[in-house]
Amino acid sequence: MNENNENKLVPRLRFPEFKNDGNWKEKLFRQLFEFGNGKDYKHLSNGDIPVYGTGGKMLSVNDYLYDGESVCIGRKGTIDSPIFLTGKFWTVDTLFYTHSFVNCIPKFIYYAIGYAIENILVKTKVGIQSFIPKNLKSQQFDIFKYFKLAVS
Repeated sequence: MNENNENKLVPRLRFPEFKNDGNWKEKLFRQLFEFGNGKDYKHLSNGDIPVYGTGGKMLSVNDYLYDGESVCIGRKGTIDSPIFLTGKFWTVDTLFYTHSFVNCIPKFIYYAIGYAIENILVKTKVGIQSFIPKNLKSQQFDIFKYFKLAVS
């Protein structure tokens, strides 16, 4: 296959059932999921639902903020170390979580976000002191380029 711009999103190797599916589609992250803000947990009682902060699990409470698969991204200090959570959990206000996934697999989004964060940090030359979800929401993700890098 020729490597011109017109065919850059057509993989060289395809499973037979996908041969006629056309090009990969480029999408913005905001088309695939939404970000949620963590919240204060101090009003909750002890329980069996884990509370996560940027450093990982902190304690357990009796209520949850989200139930499902999610990619969590620290707002300060640990921006470049997203974590993948499943099940019921609560996040504090320094940890964003993803939800409302549309036509995508949350675990893949975990890897894609890690890749996007690296690119944002390299391209913008910003430190990892502070993060705002809009930085990621507007990222266009070339899925084929990611796969190409992942399997190289």
